[in-house]
Amino acid sequence: LPGGLLEGMGRLVRKLAKFYIFPFWDDATGKVYEDDMVSVPEDERTLYQYLIQTGHIETLKQRMP
Repeated sequence: LPGGLLEGMGRLVRKLAKFYIFPFWDDATGKVYEDDMVSVPEDERTLYQYLIQTGHIETLKQRMP
C-alpha cells in the first residue's frame, strides 16, 4: 500500500478488526508471556498503544498449568 503500515492498519481498524494475543507458557522457565511483554519497535509503539486503548487488541485469558 502507498501509505505503508499506517494505511494498512487504518484499513483493518476501520472494518472493526480485532487482534488477539494469546499468552505463551514457557515450559522450561514456567514463565507466562502476555501482551504487556510484547516487543514492539519504538516507531510503532504509539500505534500499538492506540490499538490497545481502542479495544482492537485483546489478550485472551487462559488458565495456565
